[in-house]
Amino acid sequence: MTYCQRVFSRSENVPTLAALLDAFEEHDIGAEISHGNEPVDMVSTKWTDIHITYHTDRRPVRIERLVSTGDIKREYGAFLEDVAEKPDSPEKRDVIAQLEASSQVYVFTVPTEDIAEDGWRMMSTAQQFFVENTDGILQVDGEGFFYLDEDTFDILLDMEEEE
Repeated sequence: MTYCQRVFSRSENVPTLAALLDAFEEHDIGAEISHGNEPVDMVSTKWTDIHITYHTDRRPVRIERLVSTGDIKREYGAFLEDVAEKPDSPEKRDVIAQLEASSQVYVFTVPTEDIAEDGWRMMSTAQQFFVENTDGILQVDGEGFFYLDEDTFDILLDMEEEE
């Protein structure tokens, strides 16, 4: 089973994959970046689909970078409907503004049945990296939208489904 987490980014800045690897090294995270079985250009800013391997016995995490207006609108469209149902608040308005201003979206596909603790640490580091470098906010399926406060993600708008 997989689920998704997303970084909705206002900035058109595209960090290089070499810079992402540097962030992993700063946090003592061993990771390799590829495009399936193919190597990737680590200094290119035109990448759209990568796999991050953090452990040889675990499935990699996939990151897609959506850049076309149609793809971005489709990605945030369903969230706008859900957010619209929330009571009016500054946080709700902030999330709507962020979604509508997104110039790119980083979609993390997480293999939940096969991810280890070091995989979650790698994911958090990658998400923090993209949020910091692209003026983004984090969205986690079934939980909500998060902003980065120093080195910690804090809830901006709770979207947890009530039972």
